[in-house]
Amino acid sequence: MRVFFGLFGGTRCGACPPHHCSIDPAIVHGYCCGCAKLFDRVPIQCPPQLTCPLHSEPLCSDYNYMMDCCC
Repeated sequence: MRVFFGLFGGTRCGACPPHHCSIDPAIVHGYCCGCAKLFDRVPIQCPPQLTCPLHSEPLCSDYNYMMDCCC
């Protein structure tokens, strides 16, 4: 968890959804659609029927928030 970045102008964390990261839609879509950083490791298999959005925002913002604050 990288919550401390909020102190230095990065992600500011608030509430997290009450479910596991491996099934969170923002994590699954973000990880499978190219939002993941090189060091992000999430135990997810990308569904074959997953459709990625044409534009990465707000998907990547949601993914980064979840990774930084909740997972």
